[in-house]
Amino acid sequence: MIDLFKLQDNTEDRGAYSWIVVDGPKVFFNFRLLVNKITEKSNCSIKSLSGKISERIGCSTSMLYDILNGKTKWLSLRLIDEFLTILREFNENQKATKIKNEFLNSIGFLKSAPRSPVKIKAVKKLSPELAELCGIHAADGSLNLQISIEALRRERINKVKRELNNRFPKLKISRPFKRENKYRIFFNVTNETQTKIFEFLNGHDINFSLGYRLEFVDSDKRSMEYLKKLIFTLFGYHIKIETKKKEKGGYYYVHFSNKILGRYLKNIFDFPVGKKSSTVNVPKLIKNASFSIQRAFVRGLIQFDGSVRMNGNVALSTNSKQLLNFVLSTFKKDKLEGNIWESKNRKGELGFESPPAKKWLTYFIKGTQKYRRLYEHIYGFRGKAKSPKQAMKIFEKTLPSDSRSFLTFPQLIKTAKKLGEFTRYQILNKVKSDCISERSRSLPAKYKSLSVKLDILEKANIIKVNPVEMPERFKRKSDKIVFNNKFREWKLPLLRDEDIDEVVEVVHNVGLSKKVARLVPLAVIKGE
Repeated sequence: MIDLFKLQDNTEDRGAYSWIVVDGPKVFFNFRLLVNKITEKSNCSIKSLSGKISERIGCSTSMLYDILNGKTKWLSLRLIDEFLTILREFNENQKATKIKNEFLNSIGFLKSAPRSPVKIKAVKKLSPELAELCGIHAADGSLNLQISIEALRRERINKVKRELNNRFPKLKISRPFKRENKYRIFFNVTNETQTKIFEFLNGHDINFSLGYRLEFVDSDKRSMEYLKKLIFTLFGYHIKIETKKKEKGGYYYVHFSNKILGRYLKNIFDFPVGKKSSTVNVPKLIKNASFSIQRAFVRGLIQFDGSVRMNGNVALSTNSKQLLNFVLSTFKKDKLEGNIWESKNRKGELGFESPPAKKWLTYFIKGTQKYRRLYEHIYGFRGKAKSPKQAMKIFEKTLPSDSRSFLTFPQLIKTAKKLGEFTRYQILNKVKSDCISERSRSLPAKYKSLSVKLDILEKANIIKVNPVEMPERFKRKSDKIVFNNKFREWKLPLLRDEDIDEVVEVVHNVGLSKKVARLVPLAVIKGE
């Protein structure tokens, strides 16, 4: 069971109005038993007990008296933990442990502060879904602890900023801005600077507040929709997916502030705040868990940080050696093998690559671009086109080339049609010469990239390769390749749902068919 008391942080939560509070079917009943046990042991009234404890935890006596008399709807983890500590001081360790476990079982919901309107479902067990969320965060998640400072006068906020810059030169502080008649600045802290900055702020009597900001990014909308559903299933918390469009492509992201989710990642799973690319590691809870939990963590990591290359190989790259070693050990247990590599261009980058296999499909979310690409490499292409132009458009959408590459699928198909029959070097030189005349500059040879794309065109039945027997060093280079003019025999990658609109536009614009209406299906029957 997850220790929810770790969500409370006495350094960050400085007053009663910032304490994390809980609710559940038997929380108040267990709290009443705990209070009665302590009053019995200490031989004092609730009123005098309120006075003693208020000094220990920095809470007003009147507020504590109301809590002890059941006049509040929520209980703080800070207060419950303090009472358990007092019980242990009476040498009642076993009793305190038993009551703590009863509290953990009875907690149903959490709030980041007593006055917060947002109620979060308490996740008390390490499930595969929670482990998968941790894997997603290790891959493409960002966790920042943001400190906001406010003052009534601009001179005061400027002075605080200068003092912070002098004390912490590497700290990136925002420009002062005015909101609700107060001047504010904000900045993010890391695990290394957090304690020293808190000491500085508390020592200089500076009014500040804390916020946990989480962000997830991916280029596949279905991956983000899966993440949204996962967070709601676990915590009952809604997130909004936003789109960042670029000239070519774009990406989807979510960013939100939530102290409880941030504390789960930071305090329970030991993820660092701030930059983590080279320091991220597998949480101890997951390392010591069953194989199904470990596998779920790696699944989240692979879906968001892994890739399915154009040749169908599954690959992962990371700057964290500890993380890669754990991933490799998980693959080994799952009887999956591959090659390990180290980047020559990027210092510290390590990676893993494995040929396509059916078991790899279980590591990707069904319906995502990565899953579909891998599935088609294993089972073959099944799509059809009404024209060569539509086929080229489908290839460009489903298997896009690097923006700097001249070896695009449309260019290869056009050149193959012109040549009719050719070798690998002949089509490479022809594509290069055509592109040089268009761009007026030389281009480097990319024979390896060409071979991968020609293999895909062969799988799509667009070309037919006739091997020629040659010595090993000349193998494949002298193969006779023939272009297939019968485009109705071509087998193409299947489009994602969001790609269909663009292909409809192409078909309409070239006059192959006419748009009449956009229909919405009432039901879908799916078969294997």
